[in-house]
Amino acid sequence: MKLATAKTIARDFISQIQPFCSRAEIAGSVRRGKSEVHDIEICAIPKALFGLKTVMDRQNYIKGKFPSRYSQIKFQCEKIDIFWCCRENWGNIYLIRTGPWEFSKWIMGIKTRKAGLIQRDGYLWRGNERLICYEESDVFSRLGMDYIEPKNRNGK
Repeated sequence: MKLATAKTIARDFISQIQPFCSRAEIAGSVRRGKSEVHDIEICAIPKALFGLKTVMDRQNYIKGKFPSRYSQIKFQCEKIDIFWCCRENWGNIYLIRTGPWEFSKWIMGIKTRKAGLIQRDGYLWRGNERLICYEESDVFSRLGMDYIEPKNRNGK
């Protein structure tokens, strides 16, 4: 689908869940500004589970259920992948889900290991210490890297 269509659908979906989330943002190829989009990815931090569950239960589930870390639904005839985060791992999940896949694999594999860290359960870890990453910039900083704009992220 075209980027403009994907943005509209993503924004429409976010407008439904936003009242029940402390944060909800478009990720994936839409965020990277790709002219052709294969699917829509959303990252969100729930705050009002009952209200959010009511909204989510009205969706056409393809995979997963709410609440879990991942849900896939059909919305306005398009597939939407929703990655549920918390404030403490937002930066990590948002970075991974913005992609592209090759970039996420490179940064969470090679770059993470070079920094002496590991990726587990949606968090960065140093040994047994779970590292808080409120923003993507926190992840880049922990990896000793400058921030890379989403549109400039590619397979390394």
